Amino acid sequence: MSRQEKYHNKSEKKQYVTPKETPNYGIDDNEGEMNESSRLSKSQKRKRTNFILNIMIVVLLIAIATTLYFVILTTDTPGKQPEGVKTASGESSSEQVIKKKSSDDDNSSSKKKTKETSDIKITKKAGPADSNIKEEWTADWQPIGTKQTGQHVNSYESGSDDWAEKIAAIAKTLTIAETNVQTWYIENGVGSGSDAIATVSPKDKEDDTYRLYLSWVDKKGWKTDKVEELKTNDKK
Repeated sequence: MSRQEKYHNKSEKKQYVTPKETPNYGIDDNEGEMNESSRLSKSQKRKRTNFILNIMIVVLLIAIATTLYFVILTTDTPGKQPEGVKTASGESSSEQVIKKKSSDDDNSSSKKKTKETSDIKITKKAGPADSNIKEEWTADWQPIGTKQTGQHVNSYESGSDDWAEKIAAIAKTLTIAETNVQTWYIENGVGSGSDAIATVSPKDKEDDTYRLYLSWVDKKGWKTDKVEELKTNDKK
């Protein structure tokens, strides 16, 4: 056999040699177990996250419901107080409403009286130079009305109906409150017992002194005939 044939035969034998397989040593099994473990871990994390989120949602809903409950429970109707509830002034709301209505009525009555008086045309002139009269006022003042019945008695007793009606006529003429009238002297007028002369001042302006000449009108009450504004108070 020639060398060429021997070489050819050796080459053919090499071509048919089956390569040896490398041992696996269980690597594929380990990778499978790791992948399975990873999938289980991710699933557990998702479940845990969902559980925490659900708890947070429930807590939030409870907090919102509690807040709404207290807001609705503690909120009163605007401008309204339970009847009988005491305010900072120590008065109940119903008492305050009654007092406010009474105050509004008094204010309305006071404004009406002031308007009636302001509609009266008052003529003023200077008093005699050598007298204590600064100015003389005249106007068409009307009787103030009376609750007295029967024979009229000119009374100078403080607290009597006749005295109170004198004060009311004076206050109306001077357009001040009856409680603001400071009486210095009230005496019987010249002539019959149906006249009176009053020397007064407003309590908040005692330096201003007035002398009013009043007369009684049967069934209609006292009315002012003339007013003198004095330079000095000669009855103080």
